[in-house]
Amino acid sequence: MKPRKPFLVLGMLCLMASFVVQAQLTALNADAWLDVNSGDLIKPARILIDGSSIRSINAQEIVDAIEIDLPGYTLLPGLIDSHTHLTRDITPGWREQPVRESEADWALRGARNALLTLKAGFTTVRDLGSFRFADISLMNAINKGFVPGPDMITCGHIICRTGGHCDFGGYVREILTPQPEFGMADGREEIIKAVRHQVRRGAKVIKVAVGGGATSEAAFKSPDISDEELEALVTEAHRHNLKVAAHAHAASSVIAAVKAGVDSVEHGFLLTPEAIELMVERNTWLVPTIALLKFLPSAGLSRTGERKAAALAPYARISLTEAINAGVRVAFGTDAAVVPHGHNAVEFDELVELGMSNLDAIRTATVNAAELLGLPDRGQITPGYRADIIAVKGNPLEDISQLHSVEFVMKAGDIYSQP
Repeated sequence: MKPRKPFLVLGMLCLMASFVVQAQLTALNADAWLDVNSGDLIKPARILIDGSSIRSINAQEIVDAIEIDLPGYTLLPGLIDSHTHLTRDITPGWREQPVRESEADWALRGARNALLTLKAGFTTVRDLGSFRFADISLMNAINKGFVPGPDMITCGHIICRTGGHCDFGGYVREILTPQPEFGMADGREEIIKAVRHQVRRGAKVIKVAVGGGATSEAAFKSPDISDEELEALVTEAHRHNLKVAAHAHAASSVIAAVKAGVDSVEHGFLLTPEAIELMVERNTWLVPTIALLKFLPSAGLSRTGERKAAALAPYARISLTEAINAGVRVAFGTDAAVVPHGHNAVEFDELVELGMSNLDAIRTATVNAAELLGLPDRGQITPGYRADIIAVKGNPLEDISQLHSVEFVMKAGDIYSQP
């Protein structure tokens, strides 16, 4: 009889394993689901989740699954914001944060903002600039399950020249001394070293400032970085298989960035036909962040920043509309913290106002953003893709504002919010 015990135990383990697999199955039942590729709203919706992945859609299989009923809801892919700053809040006094706060302060603030962003339906973000690598610490904490939040693709520090867009001067230099590790670099060798420092600390994308912005003293058309420096940065980043996002408003900055081979242009509020044509020719992505214009007046800008923000507004909508009509590829981004964290969906309203259809606006935050970020298993509801799924009442193809009220959020098969 003794020889039978191992087989009995083995049989029991196999039986238990089968129960574990079955327990991982979850079925989402809703009125409809959106196929972002075809644009079809398919009714009804029954999506079967196996662990962290989508197993089937409206399949006729009979399985033992946890049933989640969402009557009156439409299922969409988890949304992607390609331009955030989760560890920052752009409110009065924000310019003093680097000297008054530690990186722990930034990371803890980021944990709060990460949860707000996730509950708003954004299951992935590309975070484009923090302080002393607090963004990377936050990314690691989310990946380890210490805190809830969207998946993060982080850059560490923005790279720019001394006196450029990310040089928040005005403080005693002994307190805040720029150096390549923290993004400040001059000359080809320092630029390469700055990229390597971000890589060393765990960055998953590189961001460079190729001109000024409303939140800095640098002029929009200032030569924030030379062509030689920019080409060295892009070459080094791509050598590490990292994409490059370029902060640029003025057409001259955009043209320099695109010629150097950056993967995306952030903002692009002052484009010209030449810049637009080059972006189309080189297949360079545009992340417009147009909604931030509504929030800049309350962002605690310097007087210089206020003047620059006022100068942007009359041109930005025209510039971005022309880019969209010309066929520039667009990915969704908000620049939250300028846009309050958790209110990322305001960007959809602005994209529709620029002339996009509701479907095309949704695509910017799903299939388009997934392609820009290099995430082949995100951005659509498809068997085998990661189970990042959200639900909203009604039909967002008819009313884009429905995306302001995401009531169900699933990320990698785990539910973070439900009605």
